[in-house]
Amino acid sequence: MISTPGRVTTLPDGRRMNCRELLLEALRLDPKLAQAYTNLGFNVSRTEKIFLHDGRMMNKKQLYVEALRWDPGHWSAYYNLVGFCGAKGTVKLSDDRRLNRGQLLLHALHYNLISDQQPAMASQILVKLSASLSADETLTLLDGRCLSKLQLLLAAIRLDRNRGSAFDNIFPLMHKVDYVSVHLFDGRVLNKKEICLEALRCDPALHHMYNNLGIALSSPQATIRLPDGRVMNQRQLYLEALQYAPDEDTALLNLSMTMNMSETVLLNGRRYGKIDLLKRVLTINPHEPSARMQLQMLAMFAKSK
Repeated sequence: MISTPGRVTTLPDGRRMNCRELLLEALRLDPKLAQAYTNLGFNVSRTEKIFLHDGRMMNKKQLYVEALRWDPGHWSAYYNLVGFCGAKGTVKLSDDRRLNRGQLLLHALHYNLISDQQPAMASQILVKLSASLSADETLTLLDGRCLSKLQLLLAAIRLDRNRGSAFDNIFPLMHKVDYVSVHLFDGRVLNKKEICLEALRCDPALHHMYNNLGIALSSPQATIRLPDGRVMNQRQLYLEALQYAPDEDTALLNLSMTMNMSETVLLNGRRYGKIDLLKRVLTINPHEPSARMQLQMLAMFAKSK
């Protein structure tokens, strides 16, 4: 952006303009300036319409479409239009093409990579594209390459090694197709534990990664060192997951399995016993079979005593 929305800029001729006024002036001087349409679209709300100097009135979506009219390779306009087509809808461009969400993302990725301006955004787009694929599906990019879900995610990491969501999505993929390890473009070979640790290095708030690490430990007494230097055992990992997501039923169930009947844990200011945790799991997910079965077994054991 050339200016923040609330900031006023003084021009050499003494005129003072805010961001929106600067963009409108840019379009008055050059009505074919694609970047100005995109930036102007970014500065109006979805329900707002704005008058241009030539008398046209445009909303946010129309501004992005107009940007592509003058520059069909303007990647950020494709990306910004994704939010206007929904899961199954399309967006009509000025050349009468209709593009759906996936096609808009493919075009945004293609022209972003050509411009080589914002690799982190290309990384984010790759993760979004991967979300539409199952483990055994492939996607053909506009440059002709055919990539699997895993290859899309690895390409995202190649462009941005701090893309936590890519590591986050690789873990369940490894579990589903039984990959022992994955090879990154930098030469590293990471197993499931290491993928979880990389995800947490990028984003410590990825709560299910703590849960996954807890499952990966060989015993309740085993420990693992996190990227921030803390060392945690199974129980501590499940508790950490629940600090970020108190209603994560899988972490609650796994936490209960580390406890005996006499133990309690402090969770969000309240003490829970094993049975309390199992009941909370069923409150969140009434169809959780393991929690129901454990409660039944504990009830039968209590009656037999």
